[in-house]
Amino acid sequence: MLRSAFLIVVCLACLSGCATPIQRNDWSNYDGPGAEHFRAEEYELPYLPDPLEPANRIIWDANKVMLDAVAPASRAWRGAIKPKDREGLMNLFDNWRYPIRSVNFLLQGKFDEANTSTKRFLINTFLGRGGIRDRATEDGIMPVTTDMGWTLYDWGWQRSAYLMMPMFGPSTVRDALGFTGDSVLDPVTYAFGGSPLDFNRRPYNNPLQPARSFVELSERIELFQGSIRANFDAYATARSIWMIDRVRLPGPFENVREDTAATQTLAYGFFFPGDFRFAANRKTRTIHLDSTGREFSYELWLQPKPAPIVYIVPGLGAHRSAPGTMAMAEFIYNGGYSVVSISSTMNFDFMQSAATVPVPGLAPVDSMDVHVALTAIDRDITVAHPDQITGRAIMGISLGGFQALFIAASEKDADDGLVSFDRYLVISSPVRFLHAARQLDRFFNAPLAFPKEQRDARAFNALQKAIRSGLSGAPTNGGPAAFDNFDAEFLIGLTYRLALHDVIWVSQTQHDMGVLKSQRKPSRRNEASQEILDFSYTEYLYAFVLPYFVKHSDDVTKAQDLFQLSDLKPKTDSLRANDKIRIFASANDILLEPQDVDWFTEIFGEEHVFLSKRGGHLGQLLSRDVQKQILSTLDGLGADR
Repeated sequence: MLRSAFLIVVCLACLSGCATPIQRNDWSNYDGPGAEHFRAEEYELPYLPDPLEPANRIIWDANKVMLDAVAPASRAWRGAIKPKDREGLMNLFDNWRYPIRSVNFLLQGKFDEANTSTKRFLINTFLGRGGIRDRATEDGIMPVTTDMGWTLYDWGWQRSAYLMMPMFGPSTVRDALGFTGDSVLDPVTYAFGGSPLDFNRRPYNNPLQPARSFVELSERIELFQGSIRANFDAYATARSIWMIDRVRLPGPFENVREDTAATQTLAYGFFFPGDFRFAANRKTRTIHLDSTGREFSYELWLQPKPAPIVYIVPGLGAHRSAPGTMAMAEFIYNGGYSVVSISSTMNFDFMQSAATVPVPGLAPVDSMDVHVALTAIDRDITVAHPDQITGRAIMGISLGGFQALFIAASEKDADDGLVSFDRYLVISSPVRFLHAARQLDRFFNAPLAFPKEQRDARAFNALQKAIRSGLSGAPTNGGPAAFDNFDAEFLIGLTYRLALHDVIWVSQTQHDMGVLKSQRKPSRRNEASQEILDFSYTEYLYAFVLPYFVKHSDDVTKAQDLFQLSDLKPKTDSLRANDKIRIFASANDILLEPQDVDWFTEIFGEEHVFLSKRGGHLGQLLSRDVQKQILSTLDGLGADR
C-alpha cells in the first residue's frame, strides 16, 4: 500500500508544474514615509523550494480527513489503556527499530553511535522486558536515532524536494525513498510472513504495521489537530519544520544556556496546559456578529455552578486554542472561574470574522472590535446559561493587554450596549505599539550580527534547537535545549514575523492594496510567502496600515497620527481614573522602554502594579507565585454588583 501511495504522489507531482517566480516590489526609489526602513539591511530567510506544492497540498488535505476519522478511536484507546502500559508499548516498538538505526549508523561511518544503539538495544531487550522498559535511558545511555534518509543525505543527496506522503505526513523525495529502504531493515515488515518485495500483499495480512502506526499517532493526535486549527497555513508550518530539521549544519556550535530577558521570554513557548484533557473539555461556540455580518467562534469553559467569568484576549497573532492561551485558561478555570478565549486581532481567525477593517494595527479600531466581539459573546452566554455569570473580568495578554487598556480608557464614554467589566487584568502590555514593533524587527534581524556566510547556519541551529526541544509544537526529539541570547532573540523575532506574514496574507486577500507583486494561489503559496516575509512590522505599518487609514479615516493624515493613536501615554488621565485596572509587568520586558515601568506605577499606583524583577515578556507566567497573584486580583469579582 505504501508503494502504491508513493506512485500516486509521484504522478501528481508530475502534473503540478513548475514553481512560479518570486516577485518583489522595488523600494530602492521609494522616498515616501518610512523610506529609511525599506532601505535598511534586513535578514532574509533562506528560501525552501516546494516544487510539488499543489500535489503535496492535496495529500495534506487527505491526511487531515484521515486524522479526524482516527481521532475518536484514538481517544477510546487512550481511555481504555493505562498511560504506563501505552508508554511500555511505545518503548517496545521503538526498541525493535534497532536494525534501522544500527545499520544506518554503520553506513554513515558513525561507529560510536552504532555502538550506543547496540548497547541500548541489548540493555532494553534483556533487562527491560524486551524493550517495554527503557532501562538504557534510566542508566544514562541516551537515545540516538537516524534513518536511511540521513544516510542518503550524508552520501551526497542533500537537496531534495519536499514531499507530503499519504498517511505518513511530511517527508522529502529522498527521505521517502529512504523510508522504503528502512522497511527492509524493520522487523515489523516480516511479521506474519511479510516481505518488503511482495507488492501485492494487503495490509491486513500484517496487522502489526497499522497497529504500530495507530498507537504512535494516538499519543499525539490532539497535538497535531490543535496545531492545524491554530495555524493559518499548517501545511507550510509542517513543511518548514521538516525541511529545517533535515539539514546537517557545519557546526558544532556552542550549546550555551544564557539567562537574559530574551531567553526568559522564550520560556513562554513552553507554557502548556498541565492536563491535555483540558482542551477536550471546552465548548467551541459560534455567534453572528452584526458589526461584520460574519460568524465568529470562541472557546468556553463554564463552571458547573454560577461563577464570575474571565475573558482572555491573547497576544499578537495568538489563536484562541494556542498552547499559551489554553494554559492561561486552565489555571484560571482551576481557580474557580468560567473562562472564554478569543483569537488575537492579528490572527486570521479574528481578521476573517470579527475585524471591521481588513488591515489591523490601529489600536482604537482593533480595541473596539474586541469590545464588540466580547459583548456579543457575553450576550450569547447569558442567553444560553442564564444566571451563570456573577461577575466579569477581561484578561489581556501582551497585545491583548494593550487593547484591554484602550477599552478601560474609553469605559466612561462607551455606548451602553457594550459589556462592562468589573476587573481589567493586564499582563505584559506594551505602551507604544511602534516601539514594540521595532523591537520585534530588531530581534528578527539578530543574524546580521554574524558574517554573511554564517547567518543561515546560525539561524538554522537556533531553529533546530527549537524543533528538537518541542518549542515549535512539533514532537520532541530530545529535551529542552540550551538557548543563548542570540537563539532566543531570533526565535522570538521569527515567531512574530511569521504571525505578520499571516496578517498580510489575510488582509491582502480581503482588500488587495496592490503592494504585493507575487501571485497568491490557494494551491501554490510558497513564492508569495517569501515576498511577504520580506516585510518587517515597521514596514507593514508604513506600507499597509498608514495608506489604508489615510484613505479611510479622518483621524489619520500622516504617520505621526497613526503612531500617536496607538500609544497609551495620551490616555493617561482616563486610565488613572479607572481603579479596576491591575497591571502585571516585568522590569526587563523586552517590549517596554525603560521609563514605561515607572509610568505604570505612577498611573495605577504601587498597590495595583505587580512587578516581577525577571521574566522578560510573558516569561513570568510560568511562575506559580505570579499565577497565584493573578488569581488573587480576581478575589471578590462581581461582589459589588
